[in-house]
Amino acid sequence: MELTHSPYLNDTEQGRVPLFYMSEFEIAAEVEGGEKRIPVFFDKVDLLREWGKKYPDNTIPAVKVVDLIDTFSAMTGGATLSSIDDKIVKNLYVVPSLESRKKAVECENSRGDIPAYKLGEMIAVGGK
Repeated sequence: MELTHSPYLNDTEQGRVPLFYMSEFEIAAEVEGGEKRIPVFFDKVDLLREWGKKYPDNTIPAVKVVDLIDTFSAMTGGATLSSIDDKIVKNLYVVPSLESRKKAVECENSRGDIPAYKLGEMIAVGGK
């Protein structure tokens, strides 16, 4: 299997987060009648495992990789990158790694009765 890298993604460059995907791997649309989505994975092994579950008899296509920040920049109208598949930008579906999902459950369980912090809420306190 060939791993194709985008020209702007350097494995050794610090701060870069690769997202792995296959153009041929599509999942259901978010809304009825919408376009199918392409899942992107933080771990190449997770991508290959999910491909095997969905298409057990198919040949594995080329795995592609894009950078997380560049992908989100393209999604929000930032610089358009010719190396990012337009379908990814329009129909991105990020799949967390199994390890990340386990850690999220651990964090939630360790919180106990303490209410979760709600991001985006602010409490203004007045004073003199």
